[in-house]
Amino acid sequence: MRFTKYSKYIPDLADAVNLQGLLDQLGDFLLQSGFMGGGGLWDDQDVDGQQSLDALKQAILQALTDSNQLSPEMLQYLRGESTGDPEHDGAIEQALADLIDGIVQRLIEEGYLNLTEPPKMPEGHQAMFGPGGRAAEAAQQVSFSLTDKSIDFLGYKTLKGLLGSIGKASLGAHDTPFLATGIEAEGASKPYEFGDILNLDVPATLTSAIAREGIGVPLNLEYGDLMV
Repeated sequence: MRFTKYSKYIPDLADAVNLQGLLDQLGDFLLQSGFMGGGGLWDDQDVDGQQSLDALKQAILQALTDSNQLSPEMLQYLRGESTGDPEHDGAIEQALADLIDGIVQRLIEEGYLNLTEPPKMPEGHQAMFGPGGRAAEAAQQVSFSLTDKSIDFLGYKTLKGLLGSIGKASLGAHDTPFLATGIEAEGASKPYEFGDILNLDVPATLTSAIAREGIGVPLNLEYGDLMV
C-alpha cells in the first residue's frame, strides 16, 4: 500500500489555511468565557487553569475537520483506524501535531494571539495525543490571549451578524454602511444623491422648489430640490 510522506508538505499545509476563515469558524469558541478543553485528542480532565492553548488546538482541529481540510489518512487516524503500519500511524500523528502547531505559530506571527511562554516538549518517547500525551503536556505549559487585532476582527464579524437582518438603505447603487441580508427602503423622502434610483417624489420636490423660489411661473427646479 502506498503511503503519503507528510514531512515536507506540513509547512505548505499550515500556510495554505485561511486564518480569517479559521477565526470565523472559531468565533463562538473564542468569544465564550474561558477556554475549557476536554473530550478530544488532548483530553485531560485534571488540568486546572492552563487549558487555554490545549482547548484552542482541539478547536482548530475540529474546524479543519469540519471544513474538509485534512487528508483522508488524517481523518482515518482521527477515527481511530490504523493504516496497518505502526510507523506510518506515528508519522500521521506527528503530521497532525505539526500542522496544528504551524497554524498556532501563524496566528502568533500575524498578530492574532499572544503566548506567555514557548511550549517545552518533554524528553523521551510519549504518545502525542490523549491524557498525558506530549501535545497535551506542552499545551498546558503555556497560556494565550487574544490581541486587539483578533478582538477587532471577531467583534466586527459578530456585529455584522447581529445587524445582518436589520439593515436599511435607499434604493440604488450607492454604498451603505447598513449591511444586511435584505435592504428595506426607508419610507421618508430624502434629497437625491448620485447613485439613487430617480424614483422622484414629485410633491416633495415641488415643495422644496417653491420654498426656495416662491410661487411663480415658470418654477425653476435645481439639483438640490430633487427628492426621492
